[in-house]
This record gives sequence, C-alpha cells and structure tokens, in this order.
Amino acid sequence: MRWGINLTHPAHWQVFRAITGFHQQRSFNQLDHLSVADWVADDFPRGLYDLYFLPFAKSSLNAPDAMSAGELMQFFHFYFFGNPEGLAFNGTKQDMGTSLVQPIAEAIRAKGGTIITHANVSAITCSNDRICKLSYQSDATAETIPFWVTQNSAIPATTSQTFFGAGDRVFAVTQDEAISLTCTHQGCTVQPQASGEFHCPCHGAVFDAQGRVVRAPTKRDLPRYRINQRSQDRVQLASIAPSQTATQTIEADYYVFAPDVPGVQQLFDRMEGANVEVRSQISKLVVADPFAVCRFWFDSDFDWEHSNFASLSGYKLTDSITLYHRIQDQFIEWSKRTGGSVVELHAYCYKEKDFPTQQDLLTTFEQELYEIVPSLQQATLLHRELVNQKNFSGYPPGSYVDRPETTTAMSNLRFAGDWVKMPFPSGLMERAVSSGLLAANSILHQEGLQRRSLFTVKPEGLLQI
Repeated sequence: MRWGINLTHPAHWQVFRAITGFHQQRSFNQLDHLSVADWVADDFPRGLYDLYFLPFAKSSLNAPDAMSAGELMQFFHFYFFGNPEGLAFNGTKQDMGTSLVQPIAEAIRAKGGTIITHANVSAITCSNDRICKLSYQSDATAETIPFWVTQNSAIPATTSQTFFGAGDRVFAVTQDEAISLTCTHQGCTVQPQASGEFHCPCHGAVFDAQGRVVRAPTKRDLPRYRINQRSQDRVQLASIAPSQTATQTIEADYYVFAPDVPGVQQLFDRMEGANVEVRSQISKLVVADPFAVCRFWFDSDFDWEHSNFASLSGYKLTDSITLYHRIQDQFIEWSKRTGGSVVELHAYCYKEKDFPTQQDLLTTFEQELYEIVPSLQQATLLHRELVNQKNFSGYPPGSYVDRPETTTAMSNLRFAGDWVKMPFPSGLMERAVSSGLLAANSILHQEGLQRRSLFTVKPEGLLQI
C-alpha cells in the first residue's frame, strides 16, 4: 500500500504484474523499447517510483531517461523479488584491493599464472574468425598507442581550445595538439583559467598553458599529444613522447576480454580481421552517464542514527552516503586516534551539462553533505578526494537484442563483464562475475572437460507477464 499501487486500477495492475512476473525473454520483448522515464510518465504509482524504481535505476549507474525498462525489471527481479538476500550485503573490513584483488592475484600466481600490469595492447591479429596473437607494450604510458576521444559539448569551447573526453579523462584540444587535463598528482581534472593556466580544484596544483608545473604538490607536467586524425566530433590522439618499451606478443588457445565498455571498444579498434558481426555488437555498446565519488576527512565525529551505508533521495547530486570510519579497519583506527570522521558521498549518474567541471561536483557535494549532516558545518575539513569517471555500462532502450553474449562468433574469444547478455537474471558485479564463470565453463566444454555448476536466483517471477 505504501507504494501507492491500486490493484483495481488496470494500469497499476499491469505494473504490478511486470515487477512480480519477470520472464527474461517476454519482459524484454515488451519493455526494452521503453526508457524507465517513458514507462512511468503516465498514471504510474509515484510511491513505487520514488522509493524503488528511481533508486534501483540510479544504483545501476544508469539514469531513468537513458535506461531500458526491461533492464530495470531484470535488476528489480534479481535484487528484490527473485533473491531473498538481494538487498543485504556485507562490506569488506579493508579496501577492495586488500580484501579482494590481492588475494585473487596471489591465488592466480600460486597456480602458475602470470599477471601483467601497466601494459597496453597495441594490436590483435585475427584470421578465420580466430585470434592469432595479441601484441602489447609493458610499462608504457596508456597514451603511447593512438586512441579516439569524443568531443564534450557540456564544456564550452574557448577561442583556442575544444574539450574532448569525459569524467576524469578530459583533453584540451587546439588546432595542432592536445593536453591531458588529468592532474599528475592524484587524477583530478584541472580547470582552464582565463590566464591560460590550468588549476587543480582538489589539491591546488597549477600548470602553465603548455602543461608545465608551476606549483606543487605535483612534480610532473601534464601529458601532451599530437593529433593523428579528426572525424566529425572525434579526434585520435597519440603521445608526443615516444615509447621506450619493446612490443611483446602473446599467442594463446583462448582469450577472454573482460574490460569496461570503453576498454573492449578500444581493443576492437586495434583488432585486424575481427568477425564483422562481433565487431558490430561491440560498436553498439553504450557508456552510461558519468558517476562521481567524493570522500571527506573531518577533525571530529558526529551522531548518525541511520545505516553506515544509506541511500538518499531528493538531492541534486548525492545518491548515497558511507561512513568509512565506522566500517573499515584503517579508518576506524584513524578515527580512534584522531577523533575524526571519514565520509563518502556517491553520485551514481549525473548529467554533464549540470556539472561540467570537477569544481562544480566538489562544490555541490560539500553543500549537500552539510545538508545531510548539519553538525559537520562546525567541523574542520582536513582533506577531500574526488573521483569521477564515465566508463560504466549503459543499458539504453533497444539495446538488449544486440548485446553480446559470453560466447562469440570467434571460436577462441569469450566475453565477460556487466555489459554481457546473460541466459539468467543478473546485474552489476554479479553479472560480471557470472559471465566470467560462464566464459570459463565454455572453454572447459570446448576442451571436453566437465563444467562447474553455477547457481542463480529463481529465473522467473511469481506472476509471469
């Protein structure tokens, strides 16, 4: 009843059937052509939208106006109606690197595996719908190999510069070259000034018009690039600094591509002889609106009666708050020692036109934090860190049909990630992990070996559409 659903109302009954009667194929057939915003525009239970649909959509890092209603129903079923534990989770006592990434890396090495980091794929050679070899450069900067970036219309161009890229990967492009606006201190995006300088909004670094360091804390200049090609609203950039590393090659029986959407598209940009169908599927993948995370350190603690991780609604930017000084050991110890607090705000998806610069994000986050926790206005802000990126998977209307699956038309290539179409309901991190397990099973099966059992939620709702 709190959802505002009136089951005697035909339109409300249809909504109730949709959310409680998920069926993968039928639900997508009926709803994938609609955005969430379009679906709820007329005669929709507002309580249901405000309490559940809007938070669910945004927690998938997709805005309601850009997300398929079919995809939201899959998330809703997977995390709510199909899974008794879907809305409950445990947080790690340490950061994710310490708790998850490092143990996994150690397990891989213990099994004789090799992990290569700080490497960039330079070329992938294919023949007869198979990958023959993959070439890469170790310890090279990511920009040594040419890459494409798209113009950012949310950042107004100046008389001499146009801005390309998004999130924390923005470039100021002139007629002849480009400068990365990613601060070489901690990765914030520096802001162009009327004087021609670039100022970092996070920690105060200053660079001149050529990207050279004027003021610490950073000691490294902003990277500069030559413009290789121009194509409508895109430019291809390559580092001016020559590569100092030799190219190495991997020839393997199987390849599993598991990067984010920009990463897998970049791999296919460097692939020669790829299957046309698979290349088309990858080219159609979409990146969602950018997200942002801002962490604050204060010299004092505060009273808080809610969960240490809480979803929020009604703010222009902020979607959730996390109190790290109450959940992770390193921050708990710091808080006990200093009496301070560590608070993080999340914006799961925001419109670039509303927050074109990181300074806009920082200002709004800070204002909203003081609205959420008024007592922090009397505390001293010791430090803050901002991350904003535009690399999360988008699930726009009409994208389900062409979404790539784990197995591909290339016999030794598999896909894994939250952008992969799955044969059972799943989403986000669970989809990324499940697709990786499916990829492994596919390889085992092709080698004539026994596959491992995978467990999932009940695949269909109680009231199928």
